Amino acid sequence: MRTSTRRKALGKLAALSAQTAASQDGEEDIARLCELQQPNTIPGVNGSTSGQDKRLGTAAVPMSARELDVLVALCRAAPLLHTTKDAASLLAQLSPYVPEAHRQTLKPSPLHQHLPPWETLAFDVTAAVLALGLQHPSLRQQALACIDRTVEELADSAENARWLQLQTDGVTDPDVAEQALPAIQLSASLLGFLGAISQYVQVWTIEERVSLTKRLRHLLSERFMVSLEGALSAVRNARATTRTIKEWKRWVRHYAANARPLGAMLIEHAFMTFVERSVLLLVSDSTMDAHDLLDSLLQRTPLTTGHAASDTSDVIGFMAEVITDEMSLLEADADYLQVSSAWQQRLALDVKAISLRSFLCCSLVDEAVADDELLLAWLETTTADQVQMADEGLAHTVLKCMAVLAKTSPATASGLTRSLPRLIVQGKMTPDSAGLAGECLARILAGMSQDIVISTLYSLGNVLSASAGADRGSGLSPFLDGDVGANGTQGQGPYGSQQPLGSAISLVISDEEESANVCGGVVQAIVSIATACNDAQLTALVISMLVQKIGRINQAVDARIITDMAALGLCGGANELRALLRLYTRMASEATVKHDNLITCAVTDARVRLASRIPKGSKLYEVYLTHLLSLCVGSGDTAGERTVDVALTSKTIAQLFRPMAVLVSSSVDNQLDLENADELSTLSRNSWFNIAVHGFTLTSSAGKEHARELQILAQYSLPLVDEERVDMPESAIDLNTVLRRGANAQHTVEQKTTLTSALPQSEADIRGLSYPECVFLNAALLVSNMRARSGDCTSALPYFMESKVKTTAMGNCMLAIALGNVDTYLQRVLAGQHQQFAAPQVALQLATFFEGCCHRISKVQHAAVSSADRIITQIPSALCQKSSLFALLELLTLMWKSCLDAETDEYDWKSTYVSEKGNVTVQLSDDIYYRQTTLANFHQRCKLWVSKAIDAAPLDVKGLLQAYLEDYEDDGTYGHIALGRSFAVEMGSLVPSTDQRLASLERQKSSGINTASDFIAQYTTRQECRRLGGKVAPDEEWALVEHDGSTRLAAIESALSATDAEAFGLHQLAQRLKNHEIVPFAVVRDALRDAAGMLSKSASDATALVPGLVGIPFLIFTKQSINLGVSLWLGVVKENPAMETRILVEIAAGWESTVRLRRGFFYAAFQHQDPFYVKEEFAPSKWPAISKRQQLAHNLIAPHLRLTQWLSSHFSASHLTSPSVERVYARLMRTTLFAMKHAVSQPLAREVHFHIILLALKVLLYSTRLDAVTQWHLKDAIISAGLAWFARAPRWSFGSNRLQLKAEMKVLEDVLSLLQGATDVGGTKILASLQSKQDLLVQLLHHEIGRLIVWIFPLTSDSRAAGKEASIIPLVGTAWQEDPRIAIQLATRFSNSDRMQKDVRWYLLREPEKAVDDPAALGVLLGSSLPVDVKMQLKYLLYWAPINPMAAVTYFMPNYGNHAFIIQYAMRALESHAVDVTFFYVPQIVQTLRYDALGYVERYIVETGKFSQLFAHQIIWNMKANAFKDEDSQVPDPVKPVLDNVMGSLISSFAKDDKVFYEREFDFFGKVTGISGTLKPFIKRPKPEKKQKIEEELRKIQLDVGVYLPSNPDGVVIGIDRKSGKPLQSHAKAPFMATFRIRKDEGEAEPAENQARSNGVVAKPRTYEVWQSAIFKVGDDCRQDVLALQLIACFRGIFNSVGLDAYVFPYRVTATAPGCGVIDVLPNSVSRDMLGREAVNGLYEYFVSKYGSEDSIRFQEARSNFVKSMAAYSIISYLLQFKDRHNGNIMVDDAGHILHIDFGFCFDIAPGGVKFERAPFKLSPEMVAVMGGTQSQSYRAFEELCVKAFLASRQYVEQLAHVILTMLDSGLPCFKPTTLQHFKERFVLEKSDREAAEYVRKLVHWSERSYSTGVYDYFQLLTNGIPY
Repeated sequence: MRTSTRRKALGKLAALSAQTAASQDGEEDIARLCELQQPNTIPGVNGSTSGQDKRLGTAAVPMSARELDVLVALCRAAPLLHTTKDAASLLAQLSPYVPEAHRQTLKPSPLHQHLPPWETLAFDVTAAVLALGLQHPSLRQQALACIDRTVEELADSAENARWLQLQTDGVTDPDVAEQALPAIQLSASLLGFLGAISQYVQVWTIEERVSLTKRLRHLLSERFMVSLEGALSAVRNARATTRTIKEWKRWVRHYAANARPLGAMLIEHAFMTFVERSVLLLVSDSTMDAHDLLDSLLQRTPLTTGHAASDTSDVIGFMAEVITDEMSLLEADADYLQVSSAWQQRLALDVKAISLRSFLCCSLVDEAVADDELLLAWLETTTADQVQMADEGLAHTVLKCMAVLAKTSPATASGLTRSLPRLIVQGKMTPDSAGLAGECLARILAGMSQDIVISTLYSLGNVLSASAGADRGSGLSPFLDGDVGANGTQGQGPYGSQQPLGSAISLVISDEEESANVCGGVVQAIVSIATACNDAQLTALVISMLVQKIGRINQAVDARIITDMAALGLCGGANELRALLRLYTRMASEATVKHDNLITCAVTDARVRLASRIPKGSKLYEVYLTHLLSLCVGSGDTAGERTVDVALTSKTIAQLFRPMAVLVSSSVDNQLDLENADELSTLSRNSWFNIAVHGFTLTSSAGKEHARELQILAQYSLPLVDEERVDMPESAIDLNTVLRRGANAQHTVEQKTTLTSALPQSEADIRGLSYPECVFLNAALLVSNMRARSGDCTSALPYFMESKVKTTAMGNCMLAIALGNVDTYLQRVLAGQHQQFAAPQVALQLATFFEGCCHRISKVQHAAVSSADRIITQIPSALCQKSSLFALLELLTLMWKSCLDAETDEYDWKSTYVSEKGNVTVQLSDDIYYRQTTLANFHQRCKLWVSKAIDAAPLDVKGLLQAYLEDYEDDGTYGHIALGRSFAVEMGSLVPSTDQRLASLERQKSSGINTASDFIAQYTTRQECRRLGGKVAPDEEWALVEHDGSTRLAAIESALSATDAEAFGLHQLAQRLKNHEIVPFAVVRDALRDAAGMLSKSASDATALVPGLVGIPFLIFTKQSINLGVSLWLGVVKENPAMETRILVEIAAGWESTVRLRRGFFYAAFQHQDPFYVKEEFAPSKWPAISKRQQLAHNLIAPHLRLTQWLSSHFSASHLTSPSVERVYARLMRTTLFAMKHAVSQPLAREVHFHIILLALKVLLYSTRLDAVTQWHLKDAIISAGLAWFARAPRWSFGSNRLQLKAEMKVLEDVLSLLQGATDVGGTKILASLQSKQDLLVQLLHHEIGRLIVWIFPLTSDSRAAGKEASIIPLVGTAWQEDPRIAIQLATRFSNSDRMQKDVRWYLLREPEKAVDDPAALGVLLGSSLPVDVKMQLKYLLYWAPINPMAAVTYFMPNYGNHAFIIQYAMRALESHAVDVTFFYVPQIVQTLRYDALGYVERYIVETGKFSQLFAHQIIWNMKANAFKDEDSQVPDPVKPVLDNVMGSLISSFAKDDKVFYEREFDFFGKVTGISGTLKPFIKRPKPEKKQKIEEELRKIQLDVGVYLPSNPDGVVIGIDRKSGKPLQSHAKAPFMATFRIRKDEGEAEPAENQARSNGVVAKPRTYEVWQSAIFKVGDDCRQDVLALQLIACFRGIFNSVGLDAYVFPYRVTATAPGCGVIDVLPNSVSRDMLGREAVNGLYEYFVSKYGSEDSIRFQEARSNFVKSMAAYSIISYLLQFKDRHNGNIMVDDAGHILHIDFGFCFDIAPGGVKFERAPFKLSPEMVAVMGGTQSQSYRAFEELCVKAFLASRQYVEQLAHVILTMLDSGLPCFKPTTLQHFKERFVLEKSDREAAEYVRKLVHWSERSYSTGVYDYFQLLTNGIPY
């Protein structure tokens, strides 16, 4: 033990020294170890050994055990040396020991107990020398020279050894034995030497290895071997008279005990190992193990690597000769090979195996020299010897060599296909060898023809056909020799043999065990052949064949067949596996009935084999798992009223546990990709239910017996809750048939008894449960408790989502189960015996419970809270882990954010919140009150839990809280507020109750004592360490080195150089950013933090850092960069006040650069445009696009808002510190205020706009050094900048951020407050008074606040009134003088004031030139017709800014008398807009041709059509549709000649390519619409015939490149669904529907979006493809639908302009001819009447059946979508007076949106002329029910959206009227003389905004209480059969 410990210690020390030897210390370590090894010298001259015999230098000096251990440690460290210098030194140290190791004298020591040390010594020193030579080429020759000397020394010693004859008996004289010891010591050393050179054989070249082999062969002469055996015999037979003989006798015994009997055979084994390793290098490049090489040869082709040189034949010849001699010696029974023990025989057989492998390698390299026939003869001779084949090592070598030889020659392979089966059948091998023989035979047959394979299989199969009894031998196999051949003579069988293998009688198997072994080998061979061939048909054949053999011999063979067949399940396909599994099922069932345990166990083993070998990624995995689960579910099924033996079924089910457990637990890291995951999930649940039905419980004997397997299954099973039905009102428990299996009174009592024993506290609840409920709970108890035992106690939480568990007494039982699981889990945790119950795993469990505490279902919350409470009460340290504490803190933040989202995004609620930091996810209800209550309760619990943890481990918990605070990023508008962080600070300041000192303090009533100061101090220290990252600040560096006056200057110089380096780094970073390189923000942050740290702490002049510190955030100019900058600037200013002014000047310069470069708030290109100036779309509302634009605006504005907030705060804190500060602010404000007229006009800019005004007012009021004139100019600029906001059209808001609006309103109120205080500021007699301007601004601010109040609180009144008209009218002149745009917008703001309109128009008539830049002024000037007082002013139209295209079109109307100036202006305005914008108004443009006396409209159409083919095509289709008044094209419209003329001009103007495209498009469309004509003869035919005809015609249509549907001009048709044709219902026409594949382009990014990108990368447009169905109508005028949908699209644009989350879907309808049109079909939608026809009672019931119960996420999402669409369509329906709103015209899409279609009755007409529908819009009780009733949160949102949609639309009444006005003469039936007047009246323009909001609320209440819609629905039911 002592030497072992010392040797290990020295070995580790030497290895460590070798690894560090590259350093100086490492070299010294090696040297010291070498000194430890130096032997004591023999006294002589000068203390050295005699020089007469140098060999005495090491061998003659006795070596102690310690020296030997040091030497061994040095040797084993040799391969680890990296430097040649150290290697050379060590080589010089070790080389003398190698030649003399065999005669090294050793000091007597009791430590050499087991084996003689010479073998280890020789091996280690030789191996070390060779390792040094191999790894350091320059030392190779020196190392080989040492080996050569060693061989010479060994040869000399062998010659001088005493020759002793082998003695077999008698007692040897001790003196003779003493004389024999040198030979024995030499042999031990020789073993070590040979082992070392075998390990490093690659050191030598081929020729050198041959030379060394020759010398070794001479050394190991027969004489030496005989002498060695004699010496050993002498020692064994000698009496132990001396210590040396006694030691050697013990050592010899230990050699034998270790299966290595010392002797000639062991030496031969070592020598042949060297030969084998040498030969292996000729075949393979690597020095792999011989057995591995054989396996590799079996796998690879070609067999050799091809690296052997062509001149190696001599080498191969010599090696083959050596091997042949060795084989001859083995076969000739030489004297020294006499074996007298089993171990010696094993060595001899191992030598033979080595020889065979070596000769095989020689044969593969050069078969001409190493004859493979000779090798084959040796192999066959070996196989004939039963004794030799019983040795597995030799047998495996022989078999593998045969298989390798078969690859070299077809003839050899053919012969082996005959001999190997005979070998297998004879049964001379061990089972493992027999199995390998089968595998080798399979490998050989894999390359043969299928006929040979099948013939071999049948021949082997015949062996298994013997019948039981004495005549078993009569069923002869062709592989067994019979007594008499077919001709009456003794034969050798059809395949023959080298020698007779015995008669049939001799081959009759004598006992069952031998029979099982032989047949087992045959079975394994058959299976191996099928596996190797890997052919599905062959596999099926083998399965069939083996099945037929079952029952032929005995049960043991049957069991072997069943077990081995498992491998066949993997080599076939799914069908073969299913067939095999069915076989196992049948056999297991029969065996179970017969109580045949052997077959039952065999089937189980086979199933387990399959389970362990099928990888999870395989398709067979799912097949097998499905089979096992189906079998488990099907067991005990009582279908067909058959009786079931419960005990037998339980056994059948139990047999499946182990295979299923192995299957699901294998390859657990692989992610499953299952094709039928839902089916498997259902089967898994039902399996557990069936297990519970059949009595497998926690306490039952069956459950305990299979507890291990059940625990594994539970560990990999999902909860037994049907996820597809958890939100459905109908419980899955009631629908599951397995749960009802075996239901009767007795079984119900049994289930309840089992449940009660486990849950005694729930006995009262259990008493009332039904049988399925009891089974479900028992199964849930079993699974969840087993999972708790495996380390997961949270698995019970999902069960509380089941509807019955939520609503019945099952919930109490489930709670008891959940808490019981926690108790079970805690028992194992507190036991502390398994790693899966350690603290980190407990923390993960706790984090999951914390998630449950915030769940949307109260039952889940209750269970999670109770469970978490139990864990923390018993193990408070579970919160001392990052995973649990961070999860708790992040959940607090997420819950707070979810409540905040109700304010920041009112109508688009978010259900899922995720935190990567805490690794938590929560799904929340849309009920805001529920969220707030959940947060309050969770927050209270968290305080209690964390307090307990702090009491237990205060420092650890507070350290984790500080770690949580370290990493933080602002993630949104209000991201700097995070409840989790606030909570962390709060809890970090707690005084632990376990702190004896602090807890003993007497608290003062007026002050709260806590540890906040210590907590923040520690946090600050951590932050400083993080920031410095090991760096030392310059001043600290100076302070550390200061020790005299001279070094102080050097330190300052160092600080200056560090500052310069930092400044240069900032300069380089700035250049990269200017070059638009992508720089990670983390790099920027680290650089700025370093610079700020240096500025804060440096006593030297570091101002060079200021430009970079301030300028870089401005270069990036994002919210993130400015936030970082502000925090760093504040830190520097507060820690180094001397830098304050310098930093402020740089900030002011950066701000002014944003003004100059038009960045951020001053990016004027980002304008909030009128919706009638932009491209309108026939597409569904896209809230993500609105949110994206909202975020884009926020990103642009946020940097300036943050800077303004900082400047405001800094000015308040610092304006009295220095005059320069005031001057900086005054200049900054003047520059900014002048630029604000051209700032961003987006509504979201309101806050930053007036924040800047607020800051300027502070500068004006609180600056002490501004003179009166300066104050006047500044005040004038402030008021002008404030009024600049009102020079634009009034804006509501953008988005649904209520907090944003409240903040804006607060800023406006603060501005008002400061304005009142600034009344007397800036007063001077020299300059004009600013009072009127100030009054105007005050009144406008009041008006703006009033508007915001209405928008924020649309359903409630507010005491704050808006600005009054009477107060503003006197100020119109002031407004005009300040900016005519302000005055013009006054007319818009007070549109109900005639006086205001007149006053503004009066100024406009006087000075029209001042308003030419404002298009809105033209509406005030001209009105709806040309006024008589406008004459001279018209000349300014030549320069007037263009109005929107729809308004421009109205100027072609007769009302304006075709005035030249007006018409020319209209043309210029139209041409100024992109075709994409005017494209939307094609119907209106065509109508103006009625009044185009001067041809301007025609000219516009023709010129525009030249460069926009899509526009031209739409114009042509629209003109065709308007050419006739009737649907049958019989009554021409008066405008038809004009339309024909324009159409001809347009077509004739096409270029050649355009003309081809036009013809191609219209030809395509003509073919599609022509299908209606072909359908007319089929009108009375059944629908299938009509559908067949449509599909036939669709197949005839050939698609041309670029064609499109008229209703989809923005997409290209790339395919037609030829089977999509569908005839529609019509009495006289033939409309039909077809589906097309459309490719469209996504919208391009806005310029502002590209500017906002930090890296300057511009997004590229992408394409996408959709299937679009279209209806082709014939005989119905679609123009009215076109107008209605066009107006709906306009409303969509209006809603988008204010960011209102209201949903409409203006689908496309295109009128292409009189009574013809194309209508896009609403995708994924169903009409309300179809729902009624499907027996859905109401809309609410439909929502519940489709989306789940009301508390489900899907239902709430669908309800939210319903509310948004319902509000939008309600207001539009009222304004456009949509009638005929029966259930056939109302659709519901898959997302829950309600959609309106078919607008045949709108404006002033109703069905039948009778206005049944008197309500403003349809709001039926079922619609209210979907929204949750009139008192619900959703209904309130509906009302708010209605009000906001109406208010947003009122502002655009004139633009909407223009769309209608131009269509009044079109002849559409919906128009009456008063249509336009009534349309405008519905907007109640005479009312204020608040009054209009109240008016809408009354409309909603009227519609909700109206019976007229119900009456009309009933009328439609009676007349048209439309259900409601």
